[in-house]
Amino acid sequence: MDAVSILKWVLLLNAAVIMHDGFHAWVAASLGIPIRIFIIGLPIGPYLTLYVRNIPVRVYLMPLGGGIATDINTFWRAPFWKKALVLIYGPIGSLIGALMVALAFFGSWGIPVVRMVLDGVVRSAEVLLNGELITSGLPVMRDVIGFSTQMIEIGELKGFVLGWLFLNVSVGVLNLVPIPGLDGGTILLGIFSSLAGNSPKAVKIVHRISHEGMRVLFGGALFLVVRDVIRTFF
Repeated sequence: MDAVSILKWVLLLNAAVIMHDGFHAWVAASLGIPIRIFIIGLPIGPYLTLYVRNIPVRVYLMPLGGGIATDINTFWRAPFWKKALVLIYGPIGSLIGALMVALAFFGSWGIPVVRMVLDGVVRSAEVLLNGELITSGLPVMRDVIGFSTQMIEIGELKGFVLGWLFLNVSVGVLNLVPIPGLDGGTILLGIFSSLAGNSPKAVKIVHRISHEGMRVLFGGALFLVVRDVIRTFF
């Protein structure tokens, strides 16, 4: 694996994450939930702040991952259907992005587009279900990295797009895991908050759990990605 392939993989992963979080931000803003920060990269170390439609966008040096930060009280005290829509539209957006790219690039190549996207969902689910787990509960992404880089190394436009398509689907599917910090876990916390009447105490509890989950998630992601990138690329 050469430096160019590594760069392509990083760019593809970030494109998939930005697509995912962009749908979160779009739905949140549409429902009147303010976006405080749009994050690109792992939120560790120095960052560059840009402004897009008055929303601060922080770009970190480690270009892996990302997320959005909403107004805490507005989000957690919103009706459950609003919270659920904001959260579920991340994975939906990832699948829509995969489908759009598949239609744009593969429709004219005679490859069954819908079947390709569904195969990507199945493949991602297999990675999740068969993946090795560590004590934090985070799935090891070795197979995701390995499979996507195999697609990139096919060469030419087709391999590049196939790699991005698989990463996009993987981001959507893996985010449904019910772990605090991921969309699936935040949906469960939203259910708890709503059942508790979105009281100040309930909001404080779910926000703390979500915040700590994000810290574990980003820390674990940094460790896993660095380890698996070394295994895969070197």
